[in-house]
Amino acid sequence: MDLVSGQLEMCVLGTATAAQQVKAGQLRALAVTSASRSPLMPEVPTMAEVGVDGFVLGPLFQFLAPAGTPADFVAQLTRETVAVARMPEFRNRLIENGYESVEALTGDAFRRHVLAEAERWREMAAIAGVKGE
Repeated sequence: MDLVSGQLEMCVLGTATAAQQVKAGQLRALAVTSASRSPLMPEVPTMAEVGVDGFVLGPLFQFLAPAGTPADFVAQLTRETVAVARMPEFRNRLIENGYESVEALTGDAFRRHVLAEAERWREMAAIAGVKGE
């Protein structure tokens, strides 16, 4: 990892990825990007606790199908995926691995979430002066 080797001075990593290196003393965690402290690293403050309000960032896993996939197949896949995401053993396993929340968004709710996140990141990029290449 470039951060451990000293090639990078700082980076944002998933909690599950970083926790092992933090516990081994290879990395120093400055803050977590979740809304609450992580059960994997409860001693590490949130971004809000260190004075950066509104910086909540978590993973988003997407199940996508090619355009033109039959609607009945998409509906079946959606039902089965949501059923698995709601299983206590699945949710508990994700939480054990550092994923604080598990929410199954489908259809319009998922679309609204993605569009809102895209707008949020556009605004952050504009504030930071980031230009597309």
